[in-house]
Amino acid sequence: MTISQAVAINAPLRGCVFQLAPLVTIDQQGEVSGSVIDYFRRHIEPAIGRTIEWQGLNVARLLNNLESGECDLTPLLSYSPERARHFRYIDPHLLLLRPVLVVLVPSRLHAVERQEDLYGTTIGWSSQAIVPPLLQHPQIHIDTLSQLSWEHGNMQKLLRGRIDAALFSNDISANHFRAKLPAATRLIYLPVTPLQVHIVLNKSLGDGNPELVQHMRQMVERVPLASLVEPTPRLWGR
Repeated sequence: MTISQAVAINAPLRGCVFQLAPLVTIDQQGEVSGSVIDYFRRHIEPAIGRTIEWQGLNVARLLNNLESGECDLTPLLSYSPERARHFRYIDPHLLLLRPVLVVLVPSRLHAVERQEDLYGTTIGWSSQAIVPPLLQHPQIHIDTLSQLSWEHGNMQKLLRGRIDAALFSNDISANHFRAKLPAATRLIYLPVTPLQVHIVLNKSLGDGNPELVQHMRQMVERVPLASLVEPTPRLWGR
């Protein structure tokens, strides 16, 4: 083994993440933190014998960097056949995300059982994210924000009555931002299949390091991230 090969084997891996507070938070200086990052530092890094240096990106750039090899891994990516052609997925999934709406307590929305229940509503979402099929209809208006703190922005629009509901990919994030709002809110779970998100490696790293893949898989099975995430807080109006 040459010196350059030895350095490459022990060099930190390059991790890329998008914001999904409080699971992943990217501050104004680009510093990355959150329970997912803590999980990797406490469990994944010791298991694989490598440290990970994290960079916060939007979803589009993250996918480009993962495919080009500028990024080695990302922790919260959903599966698609197209992505599986370019990346190496680690099974089992790291977390299940179930989309929810946050509404103010007086809202006429109390439950969503079918698409028609949402007709005539304006829903806040992120311009970087895919709109769930349930919400894709001419009578449902999706109002998007492109800023890094889009979750906070949508909650402020909800408070001011500019939108009827704020969409979140999961209840952990929704409750994180609900707790900061000076108004009573409710969660409404959407009738969709929860989304499985995985640790994903770029193709070169995944195919060339079967032991690393095995160690990651074993750790995810042994210490599920879901068992370490803070429980849902009790919030007024829930």
